[in-house]
Amino acid sequence: MYPAEGQLAKLRCLVEKYRDIWRISLTDDGPEELKPFKVHLKSDVVPRRARARKYAPKQRDWMIKHVKMLEKNGFIPKNPSSRWSSPVLIVPKPRKRDEFRMTVDCRYANSQVQPMAGFLPILEVNFST
Repeated sequence: MYPAEGQLAKLRCLVEKYRDIWRISLTDDGPEELKPFKVHLKSDVVPRRARARKYAPKQRDWMIKHVKMLEKNGFIPKNPSSRWSSPVLIVPKPRKRDEFRMTVDCRYANSQVQPMAGFLPILEVNFST
């Protein structure tokens, strides 16, 4: 189980010490300015658009509000001419009634990208401070 026994107090201390780096909500400060990441599609790729889905009224209302907020704050662009779309799933937050998270199933889109050589850095956390 993570965090290990006895580490929870240290983790809480670190979170409290660096509380200014954590986001509680998305605001209009926008995303980080990063160089665009280039991916290369496989040669025989076929674009796929997800079909419209039905959502429960509370989930639909929450999703509309959430997507508008993401657009307004520059986290996602509107692109009605895209030939690609992935299905969205709205899931309830654990133990919180009428609070949701939005997930996007990108498995098909990811399967159409050429594999890239490289690695991700190994991030180790030292809780001994």
